[in-house]
Amino acid sequence: MSHPNSSRRPAISDAKLPGAIASLVVILAILLGTTVLLGVFVATASLHPASRDSSIVNGQVTIPVNELVYYKLAVPSGYSNVTITGSFAVSAGSPINVYIMDEGNYRNFQSGLASYKVFDSGTTTSGLISGTVQSGTTYYLVYNNPTSTTTYVQTTAIMHLR
Repeated sequence: MSHPNSSRRPAISDAKLPGAIASLVVILAILLGTTVLLGVFVATASLHPASRDSSIVNGQVTIPVNELVYYKLAVPSGYSNVTITGSFAVSAGSPINVYIMDEGNYRNFQSGLASYKVFDSGTTTSGLISGTVQSGTTYYLVYNNPTSTTTYVQTTAIMHLR
């Protein structure tokens, strides 16, 4: 039994105990809030990746007789608006065709089967390139020379990820 005049010394005085608990609760609330906000930020960032542009080609492309030159494009997932834009101009040689098509249609095209093209320039010596593509899919930007003359093309193409 303790004597009323004992010299018992609590680690935290009874008067300070409610304040210490309140401080601890505030610190825990701040830590929890920060963790929740960080989780929301990470989840949002993964659902909506940052917009960016990615160069596909910029310069001269040589297309041999009855051949094609292609650029394989693995479009990243998570974007809602992906476009491929650019331009081309034959600097020497014959008119060409420029196409954008997905992987399955590219295989069909290579096999001489019917193929859907997101973009088809027609046979021409210059033009603008423009096509909207799906994220998470592989596409091909194709420069096709259907003639018997080696053709040189100045071209630029950019994939815009939004």
